Amino acid sequence: QRLKQECWFCLDSIRADKRLVAAMGNKVYLALPAKGALAEGHCLIVSMEHRSSVRDFDQEEMQEVRNFKKSLIRMYDAKGKYPVFMESVLRLGKHRHTY
Repeated sequence: QRLKQECWFCLDSIRADKRLVAAMGNKVYLALPAKGALAEGHCLIVSMEHRSSVRDFDQEEMQEVRNFKKSLIRMYDAKGKYPVFMESVLRLGKHRHTY
């Protein structure tokens, strides 16, 4: 429980800035980065559960990630741009949160 209260990505946490959430799925959400955007349009696709890697996502999480990616690809394509997708992990002691 303490871990979830300290995690920037857990929406129940006091550290999570919910104003940055752009879209919600059932298990995954799309958000703007709190700081340090890598480029214009930088956004995060985040699981609502702590996961070490996208390889640990269940089928529903993966489907939601694919749906967000498809939407982002269409959005960037309409602007004549290409999105770049990468995986990153926030380490919280022994636990990790993939985004």
